[in-house]
Amino acid sequence: MPGIDPYVDFVGQVFQSKPAEASDYIQLRLLSLICLQFIATCLGTFNEDLVILANQANIVIDNAIRTSDLASYVRLHPFSRMMEWIFNDGVMAALFGALHQDVTEVGNAAPDSPLVLCLLHAIEVVTLVMDLQATYLDIVRPLIKSQLNHRRSPVANAAFASFEDGVLNNLSVIADLGLYCGAGHAPLTVASLKLLGMLSTSPNLVSAPSSGVGRFSGRNKAI
Repeated sequence: MPGIDPYVDFVGQVFQSKPAEASDYIQLRLLSLICLQFIATCLGTFNEDLVILANQANIVIDNAIRTSDLASYVRLHPFSRMMEWIFNDGVMAALFGALHQDVTEVGNAAPDSPLVLCLLHAIEVVTLVMDLQATYLDIVRPLIKSQLNHRRSPVANAAFASFEDGVLNNLSVIADLGLYCGAGHAPLTVASLKLLGMLSTSPNLVSAPSSGVGRFSGRNKAI
């Protein structure tokens, strides 16, 4: 199978599993860090503006990118395959596992330690997913499914319709992010606050209050 997809699949499989031969927690943390760096690169290098503009304006994008059309760019870039893996239940569990760390240990760790770096990259990945999810679900995924000549095997156990579904199953991440703000690492504080802001304004997590008979229904699930 040519292209970047086999590498994305390999990282997705490694990230959600803990190799039996890697019993040292430092090795496992470094392995998670490398996987998270790869995931962040796959997501962060995607040109969302180009895809949205081409989709809305129906313009010719040959002058903007070297691939033949929008569908080729979407298919060849690792973003779409990586997003498929994000909705895998094993990858989702591993991602929230990377986000859940002992705040005392985080506060005592050096800024360039694998623990802090792994946490920063995990927050970066979740922030990118929250930011790019709508483009993936509304534009990229339908484009991929429409390419009959380039069908690829689906990622197994993709059990979540949206990333917020995973958040609802791991609501402790809200408290974790709040605690990281006081851990004494400025980059971690800024990253945590940014993600908290995104989670607190997500329509899937914050229901608009509606009046019922004698009571109000709808509440902020994050709170």
